[in-house]
Amino acid sequence: MPRSAAPQWRVRLTSALAFLVLASCLLCPEPWAPSPARAQQADQARKPAAKSAVEQAGELLAAGQTDAAIAQLKSFLAASPRSEQVDDAYLLLGAALTERKDYADAVSYLKLLLSEYPSSELAIQARVQLGVALAGMEQYEEALAVLAEARAAETEPALKRTILKTVGDVQVKKGDALRAIQAWIEEAQTAPAAEQGPVRDRIRALV
Repeated sequence: MPRSAAPQWRVRLTSALAFLVLASCLLCPEPWAPSPARAQQADQARKPAAKSAVEQAGELLAAGQTDAAIAQLKSFLAASPRSEQVDDAYLLLGAALTERKDYADAVSYLKLLLSEYPSSELAIQARVQLGVALAGMEQYEEALAVLAEARAAETEPALKRTILKTVGDVQVKKGDALRAIQAWIEEAQTAPAAEQGPVRDRIRALV
């Protein structure tokens, strides 16, 4: 869904969720002291913007408070079905429900994101998370198909490596060590030198 303004924060499931709250400052052009009303307005402008319910839920999830995050996100969706952060809420719910091993519910929310917001900037992340949830349900072929779509669409190197790692993880669960190793070799080939060690360790563990 096109957004009216650039989002203040970006969900990334491949690392700890983090949120940036932007603060603004009201500059007073007059050389003299501002009136009490103007001073109060300036003070309010210098304070960090109040965090949205979705941001708060993301922080709960990052802190391991999965049930609280799920409850907050569901309340947000019920109260604000037209918010520009609905796709963010769907993605976070998918992550939280997957963390709780409620894979079927996670799949439902992630598919809602992809069907209702096909142009969302979160669509590729949703496909990666959907692949993980489907693998949790042992629907390996569907999981790999979704991950292949994400891989074909993604150009950002770090997320592409995450997709390749996830493909390898799913292949391991499926019992196909050879294809897992192939995915991880490709991941290693595009990774910075400092990140190649853990990938090689994964490969060695399967050989």
